[in-house]
Amino acid sequence: MVLRLAILLWDYYNRELGYAYPSRQTLAERLDVDPTNVSHALTRLKRLGVIHIVSVKNISPSAAKSMGRRDRRAHVYVLNIDWAEDFLRDAEDHVSEAPRRGNGWV
Repeated sequence: MVLRLAILLWDYYNRELGYAYPSRQTLAERLDVDPTNVSHALTRLKRLGVIHIVSVKNISPSAAKSMGRRDRRAHVYVLNIDWAEDFLRDAEDHVSEAPRRGNGWV
């Protein structure tokens, strides 16, 4: 689930603002899991260095307003782009080296 969450955060990433800012509830609904599981997975991604979790109160008021995030308890997620590039490169190498059976993947 941690990998699915990382990919989902990438989908929500706003390059102009430099953040992904879906709510925990939105992430849980999209992943079809309990919000508590999302919290645990976010913590894991943070420990792995994949994301930085930033409180909305620590970003500019104009950015928070443009996101529609006025709740000072809310968080935004800064993605470690280098990690994503490394991961995707490794995944691509792994897939290209995967054994094949017939026309499909094993």
